Amino acid sequence: MEKAIAREKLIQKYAPIIRDFYKTLIKAATGEDLGKFIPARPYLIYVHIPFCTNICRDCNYSRDSNVKDIEEYCDCLIKEIELLGSYTAIKSNPTAIYFGGGTPSLLPLNTLAKIMEQLRRYFIKDHVPEISLEVNPSSFDFSKLDAYRDLGINRLSLGIQSFHDAPLKEMGRTYTGDLARNAVQITAKGGWNFNVDLIYGFDAQTPQMFYEDVDYAINNGVTHIATYSLGRKSTQDERERRLIAQSEMYYHIREVFKKAGFVNYFMCEYARNKDTISEYTNAKAILPRKELLSFGTAGEGGTVAIRGLYKKVYERNSYMKSVKQGIFPAFFLRSKDPHVPITLYLMDMLRATTMTKMDVAMFKQQFFVDPTEIEFIKELEEYGFINIENKKISLNEDYLFQYNRFYNDIKYFENI
Repeated sequence: MEKAIAREKLIQKYAPIIRDFYKTLIKAATGEDLGKFIPARPYLIYVHIPFCTNICRDCNYSRDSNVKDIEEYCDCLIKEIELLGSYTAIKSNPTAIYFGGGTPSLLPLNTLAKIMEQLRRYFIKDHVPEISLEVNPSSFDFSKLDAYRDLGINRLSLGIQSFHDAPLKEMGRTYTGDLARNAVQITAKGGWNFNVDLIYGFDAQTPQMFYEDVDYAINNGVTHIATYSLGRKSTQDERERRLIAQSEMYYHIREVFKKAGFVNYFMCEYARNKDTISEYTNAKAILPRKELLSFGTAGEGGTVAIRGLYKKVYERNSYMKSVKQGIFPAFFLRSKDPHVPITLYLMDMLRATTMTKMDVAMFKQQFFVDPTEIEFIKELEEYGFINIENKKISLNEDYLFQYNRFYNDIKYFENI
């Protein structure tokens, strides 16, 4: 079956299933529900800061332009950490903490310090190997770098997107390519382990411009690079033309990264070496999969007690009201079909099989299901997306781009 046709067949089947799953929400109702969100195994922490000074054209993430309300939101965020942290003593230590957004670099240092203090009080029992903070070049304050280190932050993620002015203008960014390059140079000079996000597929961006972006990041000390194909609402014909061009760019840069010695450990994530692989990204995908604890609006998490996933309250005022009532601001995600959450896990985790194949026995040990018996996996094998050999599952090289586009369209429904 032709790859694009196979991708569309998967989208048509699984988009309604996943949409329905995310709509079947059961709100955490009382303090008694708190225990269900407590990690029982090694885990990760995600902290969501939704505020942005401006909203980019194609952004699918939870964001809020009312920056004046950032302190009020963070007061509730601090209370939320206490709400869950004071419920019971948590003995294990997170292996990674990720401040995402939005634009976490908008946080005043004293506010960020209060959040870190609260995390240390209840969750950080020992040194955390990786604490990442997303930074936007437009709010990049070079004087904060030493203070970030003092707070324990040891990894930055720069939302550069491009080093060329034309695509930056198209996406609605308020900085120039020169400012983006300056941010990279200063961060590299400071000896940081840091990621740069790059997007390809803009109308105002030629393939050569994107290749130059990748070359600049590789040659200027960036230790980790994440590349994303642009998703945008369009007619089916326009969409397919865009995806054909993006596919060519995707496979071209894979060769570029390979020649530069980078490690492609996740679908679109490239680390300069194994020491700069993101623990936060990797630990959600490799087996045994770590649990995820999420603070703030709009995130997702999962624990053994829930035996599945939970979704955080999306709207900011509803989130704050819930915290003030002493209720963890989250919804349990439920399905009559127990294979739906397992299918979601598989959708996510397959993206890590570019380097590490999924072990069927290990998956069954953690999730009590043989993944090769799940209908989704059977269909992927039938359509040619995956290879199953010696009880190991991996994505086929020729289908990497099409699978990633399928995943993004399922995950971010606006683009379907």
